[in-house]
Amino acid sequence: MFRQSCSSGFQASPYATPGSSVCLSAVCVEAFRGNEIRHVICHENVARLRYSHSMRAISTLILLLASFPVVAQSADPHSIPAVDAGLGSCSADLTITDTANKPVYNAKIEVRVSYGRFHRMDLEVSTNIDGKARFTGIPANTRHGLLYQASEGDRAGNAFQDPSNKCNAQFTIVLRKSSQPPDPDQ
Repeated sequence: MFRQSCSSGFQASPYATPGSSVCLSAVCVEAFRGNEIRHVICHENVARLRYSHSMRAISTLILLLASFPVVAQSADPHSIPAVDAGLGSCSADLTITDTANKPVYNAKIEVRVSYGRFHRMDLEVSTNIDGKARFTGIPANTRHGLLYQASEGDRAGNAFQDPSNKCNAQFTIVLRKSSQPPDPDQ
């Protein structure tokens, strides 16, 4: 049993834990001795919590560690972002370009995977600095195939995949402004 000292007018709490001491006024000690919980409010008004030296050292160390700046490690801008549907073994590798055949960074690609009788899953991924993204874990048997819709700003494009015919597909989607007609040569 540890011994704690309290200043005059306060008594040691019977509920104090080792390493800290709670000094309560005589009114609060009487309230704790009774079984009525409604008297606990006096503990907040007149109780004093005293920490031992080791508790102060630990809390100071935590504050010091929290104040140091965290060095963020940046991800490789050329790593291909991927979303795994977890429903099968098929995949789609997509490259998003503009009309000048330059890769589009941070283009959003969405696809709805309809599988089974009443199940569907909406997936979304954004492209890396090379305009690339990947969807994996796509089921081979989908109800309607997969329509990949890519967009960035006011430009959009799409590609269609039937995983039952081509399980692992590669697409290049050219983003055009909505009023710009598609080029038949591409």
